[in-house]
Amino acid sequence: MVIGRLAGSLWVFEATPNPGWTSKITTSVGRTVSGAFTKDGAVVTYRFTLDGDVVRVLIVELDGSASTTAAQNVSQATTAPPATTLATTTTVAPTTTVAPTTTVAPTTTTTTRPDNEDRVKQEAIDTEGGTIVVSYTSEFVDLESVDTAPGFDYDIDNDGPNKVVVNFESDDVKYEVVVEWTDDGLIATIEYEEEEDAD
Repeated sequence: MVIGRLAGSLWVFEATPNPGWTSKITTSVGRTVSGAFTKDGAVVTYRFTLDGDVVRVLIVELDGSASTTAAQNVSQATTAPPATTLATTTTVAPTTTVAPTTTVAPTTTTTTRPDNEDRVKQEAIDTEGGTIVVSYTSEFVDLESVDTAPGFDYDIDNDGPNKVVVNFESDDVKYEVVVEWTDDGLIATIEYEEEEDAD
């Protein structure tokens, strides 16, 4: 399974069971995400919790035994096969740049263009520096609005129609948000960079 972090929340991107097992995601987005794998009466549950800047993982088997991983950096992708003992592999991104990538589910519909059968949708992408809202179809991605967090300014590098690029910057950090349409759907990439102190 694949777990990611975006805008202060955890996301379950994928929970694919091994042959013979079934997967059920109980909570897919939030500070805590959870689910279970089952097979012939056997149950293995998992829970990932975002605790400050660390992710804590709890895996419980049917007989009640439990194992908890050591705290990991929040910039990680965790993969665990649904076996009776789950193996966890953690990849830590560089400390100066975090680039979580997610496929944004097109769940909200706003308007319909009369000259295009593809309905126009909107999606909000949140960062600690601010929020942007884009409208999109499979033909274009356009920037609709930008809302900054206190202490941040923003700069628009590209407002569409091929992709949207917005930077949020304070005295200490910089967030670059890139949103574009791909064969896999709408992709939002957020890069985090700490500003170096001037000598």
